[in-house]
Formats: sequence, C-alpha cells, structure tokens
Amino acid sequence: MQYYPKTMKGLLLNEDVAEQLGLLEEYQLYQEDYDYDPFNEAFNEKYGVEPEYPKDFEWKKGGYVQGLQGFDWDREYLLFDTWVEEQYPEEWEKFIATMEEMDIDVIEGSWAELG
Repeated sequence: MQYYPKTMKGLLLNEDVAEQLGLLEEYQLYQEDYDYDPFNEAFNEKYGVEPEYPKDFEWKKGGYVQGLQGFDWDREYLLFDTWVEEQYPEEWEKFIATMEEMDIDVIEGSWAELG
C-alpha cells in the first residue's frame, strides 16, 4: 500500500454549521445512520453544488492520513472535489458568495491517504 496525494476544498461540518446551513435535520440523520447521501443531496438542492463526502481527519500516528495541510486534525469537513469548481464555475462562485455572506469559510486542504 502507498499514500496518494489529495487536494480538495471544504467547510467545517458540525451541528452549528449544519444549523446555519439550514440542514440540521439532515446532518443529524447522517450522524445517526452514517449515510451521507441524503445530506449531500439536500445540500446540492439548496446550494447548487454537490459535495463529495464528509470526512473526519482523525489524527493517529502512522494512520491512513498523513501530511494534512489547510484542514485541522480531529475535525470533520464537508469536502468538494476540484472538478465541481472546474465544471460548474458559475454555480461554484454563487456557492462561495453565499458561504461568505453566511460567514462560513471554504478552505483548501491537502493530504496523503493510504490507498
């Protein structure tokens, strides 16, 4: 097995942010069922961009994630693949503007993941 580099954009994901996004119920269902598809679908419907998946960057020495930059360890993020920004630039710009109005940071992060 080897580590593969990844780069994505994302926003911090927790109950407070989900409530601010108007997706608290979907977030709570995701937390209970560990099925993020309904949350992603609701997010896409509301904000016009489709998230890739939520990811919790849990720190473990020698773990499957190494070299995390941009994101913080032991926090969950809703991640977006770079193709969304490239393939749907108008929708992405509108999404970013909406997040800025809501004071929600969309940041870029990178890491190496064991694959």
